[in-house]
Amino acid sequence: MAIETKQNQINKLIEEFNGKNGLEIEELTEDRIKLRVGDLLIDTLPAKAPLEEWAGELKLVVEDARGAFDETWGSVPATDILDDISYVDCVWIFSREEDRENRDRAREGLTMRTVYFHPQVLDDPNLRFDDWRFHKGPDGRPLRDWHADKFYNGDLKKADELTVAASRLAPIRVVDMSGVLDKRRRRNEFTPEAFSTLRLKSAHRAFLQGKAEVINTMRPDMRWNVLQLEPTKIGQTGIAYEHILSDDAFGLPRGSIRTNRNPNTPDGDWTLLHFFKYEGYFAHTPDLRKFWSNVFKDLPLNISHPDFPAALSRVTDLVRPGVLEHLKAPEFKRFSHLFDLSGEICNGWTVEDLKKAFGDHKIIGDGARSYTMSLMESMRESLRLLSHSAQARDPEIRAKYDAESRRLNDQIALSIANKIG
Repeated sequence: MAIETKQNQINKLIEEFNGKNGLEIEELTEDRIKLRVGDLLIDTLPAKAPLEEWAGELKLVVEDARGAFDETWGSVPATDILDDISYVDCVWIFSREEDRENRDRAREGLTMRTVYFHPQVLDDPNLRFDDWRFHKGPDGRPLRDWHADKFYNGDLKKADELTVAASRLAPIRVVDMSGVLDKRRRRNEFTPEAFSTLRLKSAHRAFLQGKAEVINTMRPDMRWNVLQLEPTKIGQTGIAYEHILSDDAFGLPRGSIRTNRNPNTPDGDWTLLHFFKYEGYFAHTPDLRKFWSNVFKDLPLNISHPDFPAALSRVTDLVRPGVLEHLKAPEFKRFSHLFDLSGEICNGWTVEDLKKAFGDHKIIGDGARSYTMSLMESMRESLRLLSHSAQARDPEIRAKYDAESRRLNDQIALSIANKIG
């Protein structure tokens, strides 16, 4: 398909949304996007292109943003070899036109990378897209094989060349009103708009360059925790960027695609290491609560283990009754260091027992899931969400919604109190 035809497709898609419902696209190129979304002003800048150097100070901005991974999930390197073959983009959201030239006045910032396949870098099969390595199909084959079968008649080389992977989404810290860069000020107030803008930019650029699909791995709860606009009417669900599960994209029953935790394969062993190190991200949270409750059910702990006092000092406050069963996903990172021990941990459980349990989908299910969608679908989804932003954030609509929500919650509370009484 000629570049002109691709641009025409994009133009038709843009026409559906631009200038409507408070969405104005001021600039849309491979390098930059500038938008007005209701009262929000959104700008992007490229921090890196494949096989090129980082764009000066933006590397420091991205590295600092990725520090959120370490704070949330564990010690994740700020940069890695996949950055060499990636586009890395940054987005900032402002409230006033005069602030757009000063990123320190941004209300929110976000960064994301888009990994491309480059044979000169990825000739090692162990360095292919993380998202394909993490998952396998129902027959045990890698997800890459399923992708090639579905879209390219089994041509793995074509699948590699026409697919990109979105990853390393991270909040950029913003300056507080006193002008101080505060580590706590990583916001998610406008993340739906920031995320949609980054995905629009990423998909637009990749589509013009001849790519076809985008893949990513994420926890499904991101949809309602950080990627959802509030509903504008009682009874509505919020508008969110809707990712397409790879199961759906490949025409498989949901749950067919799972993380590859077979220790007898290179990718399975590699994925298991991620489960041990970042269990809160990769594993199903309710299963983790149940599993660790079972491990620590017979306290006191086995303090005969030589590393036990130091190893358990980080988790003893979490394994008390009434605490562990309510832990949130990121809090399980504190258990990850137990996998670095050897021998018996406690109550007859050895490190090998723990690792075996983590390799069993029946004991611990998947937390992170695989998603696959065409680049045109990704662009359309971005524009759809952005076109709902102005209404969802309208102060009068929000005030009416919040008041009605409080009224309904009061009714529910009164009903429960009457039943108890």
